[in-house]
Amino acid sequence: MVTIDRAWKGDVWRGRGLGLLSRGLEMGDMSRCILHCMSTRTQVYLTDEQRRRIDELANAAGVTMAEIIRRALDGYLDDQADPEPSLAATFGAAPDFSVPTRDEWDRG
Repeated sequence: MVTIDRAWKGDVWRGRGLGLLSRGLEMGDMSRCILHCMSTRTQVYLTDEQRRRIDELANAAGVTMAEIIRRALDGYLDDQADPEPSLAATFGAAPDFSVPTRDEWDRG
């Protein structure tokens, strides 16, 4: 039997969802999977260089361009989630640092 997780990440995700019915995945299971895993379609403009590099990564990993972009966004968003560990790790790193007064700012 094909699990929902495998169905979504494998065959359904690649557009072969109906073939799963003949391999034991029930229509209700597939519907729940599709409803649960729905996403938003978004268009972005990429430079030729960005597109070339993403295509290279996708081909090497055997996944789609969209999957490469989703992975990159997940990594970026996870890094941005909580600044506290970074702030705590650098707190007091330059105890002798002095901040200039506003009168000393170079407004050139």
